[in-house]
Amino acid sequence: MGARFHRPPEWISWVLGLVAVLDILPLLVTAFFVVIAAENHVSDLPSDCDPDHCSATPEQNSRDLTIMCWSVVFWLAAVYLIYRLLLACLDAHRTCNERLIAAALCVAGLAAILTITYRTLGPWVQHNDVITAYVAAALVLACFPAYLAVRHQYFESLPPQSAERA
Repeated sequence: MGARFHRPPEWISWVLGLVAVLDILPLLVTAFFVVIAAENHVSDLPSDCDPDHCSATPEQNSRDLTIMCWSVVFWLAAVYLIYRLLLACLDAHRTCNERLIAAALCVAGLAAILTITYRTLGPWVQHNDVITAYVAAALVLACFPAYLAVRHQYFESLPPQSAERA
């Protein structure tokens, strides 16, 4: 009986691990700048108040909670969709058309999530390039755990060692 999945190349683990380690700091820095840029656009902030020393307004609290929650949801959804995309591409029991359809669905899901993320963060951040850098860094960082999950799935699908020796 053949393996359910094609074996993922070993070198991808090292490359994605290195990229993930190098991407964590830029992701945190751009996330910080997304929040700082959003701080400058609070409409209910009194005009005589310095933004660094005023108490938080209800709109500010709502915005901070939205940015934090949507960032986590975006990252988890991206990890899941990339995981499904990799599984679809490496599944040995699927035909080429089935792989293509599964990949197209995953890419469409990622496009929908990216659109919702831009719509959610856009009203609060003045420059879209900050959002783009933040989303790109989060998307790159989502590749590593998805790939690790695919590797785990591959090794789980292998027959036990004792069955091979018999």
